[in-house]
Amino acid sequence: MSAPAAPAPPIPSRPTYGADYYRTYVDTDGGWEAAFASRAFVYRALLRAVRRHLPAPADVVEVGCGAGFMSALLAGLRNRPRVIGGDRSAAALRLARAARASRPNLPYRDRSVDLVVCLDVVEHLEAPEPLFAEARRVLRPGGVLLFSTPNPASLGARLKGARPRATGRPQAERSREWFGHRDDSHVSVHPVARWRAFAEDAGFVRLSDGTDFWWDTPYLRGVPLALQKLAFNGSFHVLFRLFGFVPWGWGENYYGLWRRP
Repeated sequence: MSAPAAPAPPIPSRPTYGADYYRTYVDTDGGWEAAFASRAFVYRALLRAVRRHLPAPADVVEVGCGAGFMSALLAGLRNRPRVIGGDRSAAALRLARAARASRPNLPYRDRSVDLVVCLDVVEHLEAPEPLFAEARRVLRPGGVLLFSTPNPASLGARLKGARPRATGRPQAERSREWFGHRDDSHVSVHPVARWRAFAEDAGFVRLSDGTDFWWDTPYLRGVPLALQKLAFNGSFHVLFRLFGFVPWGWGENYYGLWRRP
């Protein structure tokens, strides 16, 4: 008599992107300002990069705006662009509205937008290609797409990537996983060359791209976390303020600026 078949492993549930998801980096009870301040230097550096190629965008769409940090800065530019921020999470949009980052909706007509921003979103999409096609559709000729995503060739991925992915375990127990794998909703973590191909296949022309620096501590066993944060996170703050993303492959996030011809 044959042994009974082993039960099938449970199918992991899809993330809901509710309040608990965003509470990992912003306090829904009033910590928006502190969370914004901790990341504002990143968004300001990205805006400087955008404005080198698109000095005064008039109509902007941020796809996956989260708590609205980038939308808030975009809406505060001197030329006062019209900004619409969208996200699949109702919890995120409540935070964005509370931060006064939302603006009246703009129609998503063909060739109606100057800038599409998509930060830390494409890795959540099982099929990213339609997003690039849609971005090209809504952008005016000469319009710009800015997107970012985890870089699997980064220092952190190289040091931590061999660790098995601990799907379903609490985040507090997963600090030594690379951040690109630590979030179970990251279902499309691809090499930089693949992201370039997605954009090129959609008809975009590359303006500039590259990666940031090292911030996904801890990296080193046996070295106190405080020292690692001082060395890695501290240098990231300084270097990103000065240079933004740079043309090398060791930073934790890939950033790309692409133009619709």
